[in-house]
Amino acid sequence: RSRWVVTVEEHYDRGGLGGAVCGLLAPYGLRVDQIAVPHAYVPSGSHAEVLAAVGLDATGIARQLFALWARRAV
Repeated sequence: RSRWVVTVEEHYDRGGLGGAVCGLLAPYGLRVDQIAVPHAYVPSGSHAEVLAAVGLDATGIARQLFALWARRAV
């Protein structure tokens, strides 16, 4: 059984699905991390360009997952 859940969404981390999942699972001692749109300026562009700019394309998600995993292992 896993004790770690990661949510990924095209939304800010507050008020979205990730926040709801955190609220539901936190009482059970599960670690919940969120990968979401950062609270910063988001440039305009095509959908793919915007996702890449905020780290929500495949490469960005993988990079963030590895960073979360590395912090978890320490």
